[in-house]
Amino acid sequence: MGRKGSSQSFLFVFIPEQAIAMHIMEGFLPIEWALFWWGVTLPSLIIGLLSIKKKLQEHPEFKMMLGLSGAFAFVLSALKI
Repeated sequence: MGRKGSSQSFLFVFIPEQAIAMHIMEGFLPIEWALFWWGVTLPSLIIGLLSIKKKLQEHPEFKMMLGLSGAFAFVLSALKI
């Protein structure tokens, strides 16, 4: 391989390839898969919301931190990283 091979592999890492990709459009996912993933997601969502509710009842001063965390997550999701 030698020196020429290592420089070529270096270029593959830093020269971007054109990607043709997009989000899944609405209505594309079959209903069975949509229901399956809702079933997988729902228990975690309920457990998380109940956990947040319990923590806020124990420590009401965490409301500000929860709001700031939500705003921070929203800003990060809006950035083009």
